[in-house]
Amino acid sequence: MATLEHLWAKGTLVKFEANLAPHELPHRSVYFAAQFDEWIEAVLYDEWSDARGRDMSPYEQVEAIFVDFVKGWPMVYGVHKKLLRPETRGIWSLRTPDVRIFGWFPALGTFLAVRGAMKRNLKQPMDYREHIDHVADFRDALPLDEPKSIAGTRPDENA
Repeated sequence: MATLEHLWAKGTLVKFEANLAPHELPHRSVYFAAQFDEWIEAVLYDEWSDARGRDMSPYEQVEAIFVDFVKGWPMVYGVHKKLLRPETRGIWSLRTPDVRIFGWFPALGTFLAVRGAMKRNLKQPMDYREHIDHVADFRDALPLDEPKSIAGTRPDENA
């Protein structure tokens, strides 16, 4: 078994490095599954925004939400993050106007992003099911020390 840092050192996970000002310190951490990092490179860079009046591309939105998370800024439940049903699986989505990022909180103040999807492609509840199942399977297969996830389901229990 391993910790997130061990899995990052082995190359199993990618650690998001926020571009912080010299006087800023990280308060939280974000890790990516390799497949999520590949999705950013292969898909997200080329996507366009559906949000009216937004000057930020979907890539910029995702980068901004991760930077805000690392800085320790408050995350508003239902706006920036949402627990996906069924609650017992502990799968969350971080949300921007155009993108849904699926993952979980393996530790307090730590998010592990596994999958991403454009909001416009998630029209039916079953569209979410595929991502939820994939994240749960990824978490189960990851050689991470137990507990692999924060057990809480309240928005203030994980960030």
